[in-house]
Amino acid sequence: MNKHRIVALAILSGGLLPATPALTAPASAIDRDAEQKTLVDRLVLDRATTLTTAEKRAFDRERTLLAQLDERDKQLRRSLAQRKQSEADAASTRAELLHVTAERERLVADIATRDATYRAELAEYRRIIASLASSPSEDRRQALERYADGDRFGAFLVLEAQTHAEEAAREKANKLKAAEEYRQLAALAADMKDRGEKTTDEVLRLWQAAAERDPGDLWAWIFLARLHQEAGHTAEAGDAAARALHAATQPRDRSVALNTLGDVQVAAGDLAVARKSFEDSLQIARRLAAANPGSAEVQRDISVSLNRLGNVQVAAGDLGAARKSFEDSHHLLTRLAATNPGSAQAQRDVSVSLSELGNVQVAAGDLGAARKSFEDSHQILTRLAATSPGSAQAQRDVSVSLHKLGDVQVAAGDLAAARKSFEDSHQIRSRLAAANPGSAEAQRDVAASLEKLGDVQVAAGDLAAALKRFEDSHQIRTRLAAANPGSAEAQRDVSVSLEKLGDVQVSAGDLAAALKRFEDSHQIRTRLAAANPGSAEAQRDVSVSLEKLGDVQVAAGDLAAARKSFEDSHHIVTRLAATNPGSAQAQRDVSVSLSELGNVQVAAGDLPAARKRFEESHHILTRLAATNPGSAQAQRDVSVSLDRLGDVQVAAGDLAAARKSFEDSHQIRSRLAAANPGSAQVQRDVSVSLNRLGDVQVAAGDLGAARKSFEDSHQILTRLAAANPGSAQAQRDVSVSLNRLGDVQVAAGDLGAARKSFEDSHQILTRLAAANPGSAQAQRDVSVSLHRLGDIQVAAGDLAAARKRFEDSHQIRTRLAAANPGSAQAQRDVSVSLDRLGDVQVAAGDLAAARKSFAEGLQIAHRLAAANPGSAEAQRDVSVSLNKLGDVQVAAGDLAGARKSFEDSLQIARHRASANPGSAEAQRDVAASLWRLAELPGGGVRWREVADVLNAMEARGLLAPADVGFAAEARRRAAEEK
Repeated sequence: MNKHRIVALAILSGGLLPATPALTAPASAIDRDAEQKTLVDRLVLDRATTLTTAEKRAFDRERTLLAQLDERDKQLRRSLAQRKQSEADAASTRAELLHVTAERERLVADIATRDATYRAELAEYRRIIASLASSPSEDRRQALERYADGDRFGAFLVLEAQTHAEEAAREKANKLKAAEEYRQLAALAADMKDRGEKTTDEVLRLWQAAAERDPGDLWAWIFLARLHQEAGHTAEAGDAAARALHAATQPRDRSVALNTLGDVQVAAGDLAVARKSFEDSLQIARRLAAANPGSAEVQRDISVSLNRLGNVQVAAGDLGAARKSFEDSHHLLTRLAATNPGSAQAQRDVSVSLSELGNVQVAAGDLGAARKSFEDSHQILTRLAATSPGSAQAQRDVSVSLHKLGDVQVAAGDLAAARKSFEDSHQIRSRLAAANPGSAEAQRDVAASLEKLGDVQVAAGDLAAALKRFEDSHQIRTRLAAANPGSAEAQRDVSVSLEKLGDVQVSAGDLAAALKRFEDSHQIRTRLAAANPGSAEAQRDVSVSLEKLGDVQVAAGDLAAARKSFEDSHHIVTRLAATNPGSAQAQRDVSVSLSELGNVQVAAGDLPAARKRFEESHHILTRLAATNPGSAQAQRDVSVSLDRLGDVQVAAGDLAAARKSFEDSHQIRSRLAAANPGSAQVQRDVSVSLNRLGDVQVAAGDLGAARKSFEDSHQILTRLAAANPGSAQAQRDVSVSLNRLGDVQVAAGDLGAARKSFEDSHQILTRLAAANPGSAQAQRDVSVSLHRLGDIQVAAGDLAAARKRFEDSHQIRTRLAAANPGSAQAQRDVSVSLDRLGDVQVAAGDLAAARKSFAEGLQIAHRLAAANPGSAEAQRDVSVSLNKLGDVQVAAGDLAGARKSFEDSLQIARHRASANPGSAEAQRDVAASLWRLAELPGGGVRWREVADVLNAMEARGLLAPADVGFAAEARRRAAEEK
């Protein structure tokens, strides 16, 4: 036998060719291997026959014989399968089947000997079928037998389904294994991110890979939701949170997923839906706790849901409900801690609940209770840190509690204590960051503590130190953002630090640098909002940056740009409020933007439009206060809106309405101060409302009442300054109140008392300026106090001393304007000081010097008005300067020049009065210019014109009490005219 035939036989039989076991012994006696071999042999022979017939691999005779043998094989097997034969007949049938099989094997071997391809195909088929027959799946083996018995379609369907199922199972197993490996990688990457070695995007991609491979893993979706929020992907975070909820199969998992979903909904600004999510989570937690009252874990879950619910209630302005949620959480956690005094986690939970309570107490204006809550929390955390000195988390917790304490100490006006709290926190955080230089969180914490220190230094008037703190913080935040460009939080942090820098630069008078900071911040926030359109916070951040821009544009005198910034901000917050009507913050934001718009309209001289904005703002705030009577902030907001209304009513000459607004504001503030005597802010608010009342009482000619208001304000401010000697603001407030007292004392003719008030104020301001030479505001304050002192010296007839005061003031203002050429206010201050100098030079008879001073002042006023044609104040300044120049021209005998000056002034005044008929000031300016022309020989104006203007003002209620005598005099002169 040649070697090819031997190989062929080996292929057909899988080795030697023993008698087929199934034909020689009962099935019960055949082991599994023998059964498999028999089955494989049959299938290989069937395949050999099919190949021979289909591809004509043999001679015709061989193909015919194989077909006949195949058919006889089937007949014999059917007979055996029917089991109707006697044992002797069955044995005969098995013997014949063995013979047929041997003949088939012989023929196939002959063909394989001649055809190598045929031989190779059968060998591969045997390998595959042998593997299938040896499958541990009983279903597969039975299906293969059905195939061999001729039920190929039915068998194939079974095998195909089994293959798909097993493939899917293998794939799932592989994916689950890969998911676990990705989770392990993600955990390590998260640690590296915290060390500044991985970005948010890199960690996010790993969790995404884990979730894709194991979509039923709840925690993968929860981590994805959190990372998407950090990356500024609110929509994707919402999708991940929804997938977490879908993956939650157990009640507790569902509660956790609902809390995660609620967090994302809060970020999206959908407070009503978020509240529903937290309430649903709370219901689940309470149901689980009722079923298992002995479980500390499920009791703690209730507190977690209560805290989240409380936070969203605060955001919605429902402080009463929020306080109830936090108190319930605190009672529950206190009980758990009492039953498990050895648990640091239980003690920490109590401290967190105290901190949450403190937050809502601050929002409600109860600073005393808030301070107690924060102190109790701090004591717990300090004790835990002492028992676990190696725990960075415990040390960090102490630093956070110190921040909370510092904030409430600032609100109470205790700047020294606040500074101590922030410094202690900063020391802890600096130490932690040094011990873990790779931790992004530790570095971020240091930046936050630097900003807290900077804030308290600003409040204390130490702008240089504050600027240094903010710059150091900005460097850290910029570095962190560069290391993690995919983190929206890191980018937002940079924008916040830029705003901090901008604020202190505004205070220092460096408007150009401030504008650059605010623009850079705005660019970052605009980019973040564009990348995350579903985030209400990101959109709100843009509106805040626009308001910052608008404020500095107003200070720079660019009212058109400021109005554009405020309008853009207003559009954003109006849209956010419309999509989230349940958010008190969103509604309040609209009221703030309306106030900002009103302010710029006042500056532009459009009093009716400004009044409408302030009234709209007031209506919103009144509604919010009514729905949340327990909120001190909401009540204070109403008082502030009343002050805004009062200011515009004063400008419009409606003194009675203004007095009513200020009195209503004062009543609110007095009530808040009585409820919270420990708050320096609310006490200061009372003094501010007293000053407003005093101003309108002066305008109404009620000097006695005005003096009482200013004295009461002064007493409050003096007490606050004594309690907080380190506060520059508190000291400045005293100086302002002294100036107001001095003004009313001048009006009452008490020049000695007025001089004392102005000198005391000047001493305070000089001391503050010396302590903070980098503050433009402090230097300007000194120049203002010099003006007041100069005025009183003019009134006392001491012109030389007065001239010295005005010259000193002018030097300060010239220096400030040179240092900040972009500030319209600084340039205007110079022109005002030139007018003051001109006045005293006129009084001293030095008309040439006076004319020069007024001409220089007029040039500045013209330049500012040309640069800002929309500013009513800038236009009025030109009109006032022209009148000043005209007066000195009259005194110098230059009547033609004087007439030209007065007529130019009158033209401006008439234009303003026409554009703003409700402004008492604008109408009075027309009368003042007409008066000058009527007095001027050849001025071309009759006294009847002057009287008509003043009579019309009186009829409309725009004539101030102090001007009643002027109106009578104008009528008298008009009657005497021919």
